[in-house]
Amino acid sequence: MGIEITPEVESLVHGIYADGQYSSEAEVLAAALLLLQQRDRLRNDLRQGCDELDRGERFDGGEVFAELRRHAANLDEHRS
Repeated sequence: MGIEITPEVESLVHGIYADGQYSSEAEVLAAALLLLQQRDRLRNDLRQGCDELDRGERFDGGEVFAELRRHAANLDEHRS
């Protein structure tokens, strides 16, 4: 698959790769796409949660924060 990216994006990807956290520029792009996917899921979850609150549904705060901590730990695992 061939894609075109702007010189600015190419420079950004190369800079991130050059920092040594990723083994290739393709890995940088894969990580970025994974983060976009996770962000979209989070937005959908938040939208769903707001809709549920608008309908008067409530959640146990401890359970919510425990789930957020698990989600954050998963993000950290994918970043490493």
